[in-house]
Amino acid sequence: MAEMKINVLQLCVSPYQNDKRLVDEITLDIGGIKDDYHRQKDALITLLPLETWSKVSSDLNALCTRRFYAHILSSEYQNDDFKLDTCLKSNDILLQVESVGKTCHKDDGCEYHHLKDGCPLMRKTRFLRILSKGTLSVNDSLEVTECSNTP
Repeated sequence: MAEMKINVLQLCVSPYQNDKRLVDEITLDIGGIKDDYHRQKDALITLLPLETWSKVSSDLNALCTRRFYAHILSSEYQNDDFKLDTCLKSNDILLQVESVGKTCHKDDGCEYHHLKDGCPLMRKTRFLRILSKGTLSVNDSLEVTECSNTP
């Protein structure tokens, strides 16, 4: 795998349902992100390019942005840069791509699923499993690596 890094441009947590907040750093452990509402659910965190989020979240027709947010907003990457089981590493933190693409809410009237390429959130969102704990900060880099000996 060729060496590739993406930059962490913004971080977001939701201490309570529907309460999204930008923060300078997040603390991760196997259970999820400390002080995040979704920690109680599946312990997955989300990655999305900031450019994609900015485009979709500014569109009043994009219904997903009312419910969905990405924990890590990054520099741009191509759709096939992070396939399943790719790992992302920063300092002591190791994250593994567990799922690609966000579920579409087309039944709620969102028009993005009608686009030729589909919804950008469906193509670009990555759900990540936390494999090792640590702190991730804005301006950190995530190195794309192959996963080895993962649980």
